[in-house]
Parts: sequence; structure tokens; C-alpha cells
Amino acid sequence: MKMNEEKIYKRTFIPPQFRPNINAFKLEKNNENINEDIPDVERIFSSCSTTPLVISSRHDSTMNEFIRYYSKKEQNIIHIYLEEINKNWDFYFANGIFTIVFKKNIKIIPKAIYYRACEFSFDTKIGKKIQLLNESLEWVTNFIGQKKENSFNASKPCQQILTLQNIIDNNKNFPIKTPETIIVKSVKIPSKYFNHSIIKSISSIRSIVVDESIYEKWDENNLFSIPIMIQERIDGKDIRIHVLNTECWPIIVVNKKNVDYRYNCTSSDLKEYDAPKELIKFSISISKKENNALIGVDFIFYENNYFCLESNPGPGWNWFDKTFTSGKGTIKECLYQFLIKEVTPQ
Repeated sequence: MKMNEEKIYKRTFIPPQFRPNINAFKLEKNNENINEDIPDVERIFSSCSTTPLVISSRHDSTMNEFIRYYSKKEQNIIHIYLEEINKNWDFYFANGIFTIVFKKNIKIIPKAIYYRACEFSFDTKIGKKIQLLNESLEWVTNFIGQKKENSFNASKPCQQILTLQNIIDNNKNFPIKTPETIIVKSVKIPSKYFNHSIIKSISSIRSIVVDESIYEKWDENNLFSIPIMIQERIDGKDIRIHVLNTECWPIIVVNKKNVDYRYNCTSSDLKEYDAPKELIKFSISISKKENNALIGVDFIFYENNYFCLESNPGPGWNWFDKTFTSGKGTIKECLYQFLIKEVTPQ
């Protein structure tokens, strides 16, 4: 991040105490000066192994829990860190084949990939390489992870219009709605637009969702910096449905202390939810329309209506997964099964 960007972010409308510092989405800073010694792919040893592959940043707690889980299994899965790109591994995409190259000219052609994206600066060497990786992964089959158009918070407004509302319009017999929403930048917040509202970041700055009782105390002179999303506040029960292909894991938040339950609840505050078939179908439809095998869809249930807030394209499922201990299995087990079933026996 450049110095002028740091100054702008310090002046953002959302104050620092409401911008959680989550290491899972960030690269290690000491890896910025990457090694430029890239393997010569023209002279790589001709034989390739096929294996499942997972890619993430080093401090991604969701992926690290998944690693601990599959490490106890028989099938080998290779895990590589984004911080080590150009250091310990590189990649190339040619003739429709995505290949990972390691030191000593070892390479693999992964038959299935689980990719957890992270925040990065576009103007750094490692950032430019990760951007190229994101482009290449768009063409990989048997892939689980965020697509490039859904890699950042800025995709939320487009998602609401192009995905959520489109599916809702085709399911008018079922009570699913979206909250009223406006985008604000460089102008004062319309105080009379909603009776009650919440505020969200739609930039690379992550934020805790709060209502007007909190954000009305913030400095509106800082709205010039980055855009924000304001939504009608819906009071009701929070529901999260994770989707992996056609499997779904619905939970309901039974004990919510603040607007944003993610930062003050524990896994004991979550319970399995017997979601209506139409809600499951709706969630799967989002996954298919966005061509994203693994998503987390957020709802609020209020007065017999389900309000769809958003679909998370790269959900941190590990916290929610603790709720599922029986039945069809956990999210991590289904992820593991997806990855290993695509492997060609050696």
C-alpha cells in the first residue's frame, strides 16, 4: 500500500475501531520482497503428478483448520502459500492446462483446486503475480474458490442487482426479498431515506456492520475517501446457508448481542436450521448463477419473509462448521471428498 493510500484510509468514514484486522485475508508483510528466480518451464522434467491442491495465505484460519483435518486422512493433498509464489513455486497456464512448478523442476497438474483469496496491493510484485494467478484460475475445472469478479467487496452492489434480484424475480411465489440499499461517496448520508439502517464497507477495508445509533456519531467529512453501502435494517433472526455444489448447511443465530453477530457470538450461539426447501433451492441457484461452488448466503427472517443480504463468495466456514456433528457430514469432509474424487490414481 502506498503512503498516500494509507493517509486516505486513515480518513475513511468508517473509524479504525470498526475495521477489524483479520490476518486470514492478508499476506505476510515480510514476504513483499520476493525472489525473482523463476524456474525455466521450457526445461522442466517431463513427468507430472496429479494431486489435489489447496492455495491460501499463511494465516488463513479457515484453510489451516482444513489442513489439520485432511492431514489425518490417507489421500495426499498439497498446500501452497501465496506468500511463497516466485520463491518456492510458480505456475503457468498453456493449452488449457494449469501447472504448478516447484523447485528442482518438480511440477504437478492439479485435478482439483481449493483456493482461498486474500487482500493484496496491485502495485507490488507479489500482488501483480497473484492477480495473474487469479486470471489463470478462471479457466480451471474442478475449482472451488472466488472468481475474480467476486474477489472484492466492491462486487456487492453488482451482485445484489445481477444475481440476487434476478433470482428473486424468478421465485415470486416464495417470500424472499432484499433490503433497500443505497451507495454513498462524497455526499452526506440521506438521513430520512430509512427509518433504521446499517452501514457496510464495499472496499478492501473490512468493517463491522453497525446501525445508525453508532455511525451517526462518525465524521461525514470523511465520506470522500471510499464508498460505503447503506441498507435498510431488518430486525429478525440471522440465517447463514453454506452451499457446496448441491449440498447445503443452514444455521440460525439464536443469541445475537449486536447488529453484526460475527464479532460477539460463539459457536454455541449457532444452531442447525431446518430451512424450507425453497430457501435451499434459492441458495443453490446463487451458487450456479455465480459459477461458484462454495458460497455462504446471509439471510434475516422477519415477519414470514426472508431478506437475502448477500452471498459471500469465499466464506470462512470453519466457525459455522462446528455446529454440524452428525447427519450428512461437515463442510470440511465434503470439501475433502470433492478434492480427492477428482484425483487420477497413480
